[in-house]
Amino acid sequence: MSYEEFASKPSVSNGDALNPTTQINNPAQGMQDELELRAGDVLLDGVVSGMACTIDGTEIDIAAGRAYVSGKRYSGGASAEFVGKGSGTYYVYIDGADDETPYKAKTSSPTSGELTLCIVDWDGTDTLSDLDDDAKVLGVEASDVDVALPGTAAVGVHAVIPVTRDLWIESVQIAMSDNGDTSGATTVDAHLGANGSKGDSIFTTQANRPSLAYDTADYTVAVSGAPDGDRKPDAGEHLVAEVDEVAATPGADLTVVIKARLR
Repeated sequence: MSYEEFASKPSVSNGDALNPTTQINNPAQGMQDELELRAGDVLLDGVVSGMACTIDGTEIDIAAGRAYVSGKRYSGGASAEFVGKGSGTYYVYIDGADDETPYKAKTSSPTSGELTLCIVDWDGTDTLSDLDDDAKVLGVEASDVDVALPGTAAVGVHAVIPVTRDLWIESVQIAMSDNGDTSGATTVDAHLGANGSKGDSIFTTQANRPSLAYDTADYTVAVSGAPDGDRKPDAGEHLVAEVDEVAATPGADLTVVIKARLR
């Protein structure tokens, strides 16, 4: 196993003539590449600060801030233009594969190496509307919350989880050792609230909640759709993971994972 040094690491001897390319430019690029490689190994793609989106005529302006995609650091202060695009709902995102024009918009959901900054509607001519800046992916460090609800699943069974640090919720995942029988499904909701109140569901769209049908293979992981309620728990609040429905013959040994990030 060889020891890896950063690319173009300089090696200079007394009396060597200065070569800007091999002794300054290439080593500097090598260090840049090494930092991005290491950051990409340990950091999730996400916004650390700023990068707020606002409508500016036919553009979405992206405020200054700091975000990481594929280990690369982005500082905002840019815009995404919509003239020439067809009507539809667009994701404004950072394309980590394009170092020249990384701020873009498309109608399909961003994938690996692409970071969502906001969602907006475009009429295809001259008007942007219904900007959703809360769709922004926040945080670069994972801070998942998991709870086990052992035994036979039952509607109303729940766990209350104190929130100790500010979080951003990516999704909710569930799995069971037995998904039940006969008909129906096991569906789980998550609520966010302050002291003294159960709070509201993080899923305004109920269909986005994670669900396991009775005829799904046991030990299968179900992943929710995107939370479209309040997905930013603050320290001092609490989350509630609750069983909303079960199969006609209920399953058993439910585990819930709230995939979250520190923000």
